[in-house]
Amino acid sequence: MKKYPLVIQFVYNPESADAEGLAQSLHDVFNRNRAVPGLQIPTRFMPMHRHVPDISSQLLEEAEQIVYVLLLDDYITTNHKNTEPVTWSKYILDICRQAQRKKSNARLIPIQLTRYGLPDAPPMSNLNAVRAWAISDRQERDAHIARYITQNLIRYLLPEQKNKDAVPIEIFISHTKLDLNTDPFAVNQLIEYLTINRPVKGWYDEGDIEPGSEFGERIFSGVEKSSMLVIATDHYSTRTWCRKELIHAKLNNRPIVVANAISNKENRSFPYLGNVPVIRWQNNPREVIDLVLQETLRSLFVTRVLQNEIANQQFIPNPPELLTLKHHSQNHRRKNTKVYFYPDPPLNEEERLILQNDRIHYTTPLQHFADQHQPTRLPMIALSISESSDIGDYGLRKCHLDEFYFELSRYLLLAGYRLAYGGDLRNDGYTLRLVDVTHDPALEVISQSRPARANNRKPLVCYRPWPKSKIPLEASQVLPVAEWIACPKPAEKFFNFTTGKPIGKDSLRRFEIALGLTEMRRKQSKECLARIVIGGKLGRKNDEYSGILPGTLEETLYSIQYSKPVYLIGAFGGCAKALSDQIVHNIPRNELTEYFQALTPHRKLLEKLYTSQRVRFPSLEEFSKTCDINGSKMLNNGLDSADNLVLSETRSPEKIVELILKGLYQHQPRRKSVT
Repeated sequence: MKKYPLVIQFVYNPESADAEGLAQSLHDVFNRNRAVPGLQIPTRFMPMHRHVPDISSQLLEEAEQIVYVLLLDDYITTNHKNTEPVTWSKYILDICRQAQRKKSNARLIPIQLTRYGLPDAPPMSNLNAVRAWAISDRQERDAHIARYITQNLIRYLLPEQKNKDAVPIEIFISHTKLDLNTDPFAVNQLIEYLTINRPVKGWYDEGDIEPGSEFGERIFSGVEKSSMLVIATDHYSTRTWCRKELIHAKLNNRPIVVANAISNKENRSFPYLGNVPVIRWQNNPREVIDLVLQETLRSLFVTRVLQNEIANQQFIPNPPELLTLKHHSQNHRRKNTKVYFYPDPPLNEEERLILQNDRIHYTTPLQHFADQHQPTRLPMIALSISESSDIGDYGLRKCHLDEFYFELSRYLLLAGYRLAYGGDLRNDGYTLRLVDVTHDPALEVISQSRPARANNRKPLVCYRPWPKSKIPLEASQVLPVAEWIACPKPAEKFFNFTTGKPIGKDSLRRFEIALGLTEMRRKQSKECLARIVIGGKLGRKNDEYSGILPGTLEETLYSIQYSKPVYLIGAFGGCAKALSDQIVHNIPRNELTEYFQALTPHRKLLEKLYTSQRVRFPSLEEFSKTCDINGSKMLNNGLDSADNLVLSETRSPEKIVELILKGLYQHQPRRKSVT
C-alpha cells in the first residue's frame, strides 16, 4: 500500500482546550491554506476519550515518517483528572524513546505552551522545545509555531544531511541593484529579517560569492540548491542576470515565489515571472518568507507523493508552461511520447492547447485517472455518510471527514458514476458539499475535455423523503447539478397521517417521518448500483435519529437485502465502523443489538406505533445471525476478506476508490464470448 511521505501526529491531553484548538489551527495551515492551495499534509489528533492511548502502529503503516508535534502544557505535567496507571508524562516519554531509536522513522517537534508544560525529567527535560509560552499574543504565537513546524517538515523531506544542524533551506533572493536603494527597500528589509531569524538563510549574488570564483557558475549553483524569492521591482525585467536566474530556477524545478514590489511601472514584464505564487510587497518581510517556506514545503511534499503514487514516471512540482515544454523537448529526442506528471488541478483548455506536442505529454493524477475511466454509462452509487459521535476516538475530527468526503466524491465522479444521497439541505449538510465537489476546478477542467455526459444526465441524484419531498427554495443551488427524486407516500393506507407538527412533539408526526425515511431508503437501495458507507449515527440520547433505525444502518440493511454491493469504510468510526467490526472482523458490536437501540429516547414509542398499525418492525437480531453465518460475503461487493479488511481500516481516498472499482468490476457479470 502506498505511503504518505510523512504524517503529523499532534500529541496533547485532549482535556486541554488550548491544545485542541491549536491542533485544529495547525491542521488548517497544512491543509486549508488558501495561499498555498496544493499543500495537503495528513494530520492526526489525539483520541477524545479521557484515558492515555497506546502509541498507534497504524501510523507506521500509513507514512514513511511520523512527525510527533508535542503540544506541552500543564495538562501534561499535572496529569489533570487522569486516573489511568499510565500518565501523560509517561506517554510522552515513550514517544521520545521511540524517536531516539536507531533508524527510527519518528521525529519530534516539541512545543512548550505553558511555562511549566515541559516535564521535568530526562530525556523530556532535555528537549529543545519552542518556548511558545513566552509569546503573549495568541495569533502571533500560533503563526510562530506554524513557521517552526514548516521549517522542520522541510528538513525531514530533504535528503539526509551529514550536519544535522544545517539550515534546512536557502533562499536565493533574485533582485536588481538598480532598485536596491529606492523605495520600497524590499531587499534590505528581507536581508535584515533573515539575518535575525535563522535557520533560513538569504543567499544573494556577489555578496555571497568568494573572491576569484566564476560568477555565473556560482550564481547557478546557488540557484540549484535554493528556493527562489524574486523581488520584482520596476527594473527587474530589464536585467539580464535576473532573467537568467529565474529561467535557471524554473528549469531546475526550484520553488519560486514572486514578491511584487513595483512602485511605479515597468515597460515590459518578463513573461516567465508567471506560473508561480505572487504576493504583493507590503513592507512585511515575515509574510513573504512564510509564503516561500510554505511553497517549498508544498513542492517537496507533492513531488514525493507523486513518486509514491505513480511509479516509473517523470514528475514536475509545478504546472508546465512553454519554457518547460521547450526544455523537455530538447532532452527527449526519441519518437515515443514521454509523460510528465504535475500536481492537480489540471491546466485549463486554453493552456493545454498551447502545450500540445507529439512527443511530450503533461497530465495530473486526476486527469490520468479520468482518462483511464472514460464513462460509457452513468450508474448511481449511493453514499451513506454523516458525522459520527465517536470520530474523535480514532484521532480524527470533522475536518478529516469533510476532506475525505470531498476527495472520494471527486474520484467517483471522475470514474463516471452519479452520486446519490438522501437530500440534506442544511448549510453544513453533505448534499451541499457534493454540490461544491461538482464545482471543483479540477473536475470542471477535465469535464471540458470529455464528451457530453450520457443523455446529459446530472452528476448528482438527490432523494427526498415524503412528507418533505417538495422542492424547497433552498434547493436552488442544488438543482443545476442534481436530479431531484421526490419519494412517494408510503404504501400503508390505513394510517391517518398528520402534517405540519414539529418532530418530537407528536408521536404521529414521528411515525409518518419514520415511514417516509424508510420508503426513501428502500427506493434508493433498489435503484442504485452499490452503496458506500462512512461514519453515521449509532443512537442513544446524544446521537438520536429520525427513523426507526440510524439512517446509515437502515440504508445498509436494505442494500444487503436487495443484494447490492456494500463497501464499509470504518476508519471514521460511527455506524460504518460498527458494521465493519461485526461483518468484516467478526467482532460483535453492542450498538447493533435491539437492547442498545431500545435505549434511544423515541425507539419504544415507535415500536408501539408500528405494532399497533401492523407495520413490520426491523429485527437486528436476525441481522446479527446473518452476520455470524455469512461474514463479509453478505456484502456482495466483489472483494475478498483481505480487501474488505483493508477497506475497513484505510483512510486513503485513492486506495478506497481502487478497491471499490476493483469490487464493482468483479461483481459485474461477464459477457460470454461468441465464437
